Amino acid sequence: QNPPTYAPDLAALLAGDYINNTWENPNNKNGYSFVYNANVNGITYSMEADALIPNITGSRTYCVDQGGILMESPAPGIGTADGCVGGDPIG
Repeated sequence: QNPPTYAPDLAALLAGDYINNTWENPNNKNGYSFVYNANVNGITYSMEADALIPNITGSRTYCVDQGGILMESPAPGIGTADGCVGGDPIG
């Protein structure tokens, strides 16, 4: 599609077989909680990963969006429906 349209939620990604069923409960994956945010028009998205127990299961917040750049931050809240805001690119 041009422009691309992104899934409205994780359930749509699961139903379309874009992600496997381990994502049915994104609240605890390897010590992180994942939050998917999508723009109502489907033109932008972000996926944020926050440590479940800060400074124990992880010390950084991570975010990726439609631009494909993985961002990191010491504080949560960088993932929005309009993409990642703040943080520093990894790599």
